[in-house]
Amino acid sequence: MPTLLIAYDLDVPSTVGAHLADAIMRLGTRWARPLASLWYIETNTACTTVEEQLSGLLGTDDGLLVQQVTGEAALANTMLRWTPRHQTAWNSQCANIIAWPNQVPAAPAPPEIAAAA
Repeated sequence: MPTLLIAYDLDVPSTVGAHLADAIMRLGTRWARPLASLWYIETNTACTTVEEQLSGLLGTDDGLLVQQVTGEAALANTMLRWTPRHQTAWNSQCANIIAWPNQVPAAPAPPEIAAAA
């Protein structure tokens, strides 16, 4: 299964961060979060489709990168731990959502993002 790298830069992280993390964890069968705004996910979903799904959560000043990766990665001051998606218990009320190394707190309602004119 292909591995995608997802990285983002949020203008106001507390507003969107938890919703974006939740959406990323739902995209694949396994995910890893070695840095605060960098994720690896295993998924058969195309990069462009992932970008379309996540961009709806982003504001106009937020950045997003989605790239398929192959080969090895060099990591410093972090570790890569893959977490499987628990599909049988997965729903919006699921308590086993982990944003490694800490659990994601309850997220506020998603912000309203103005549609581009």
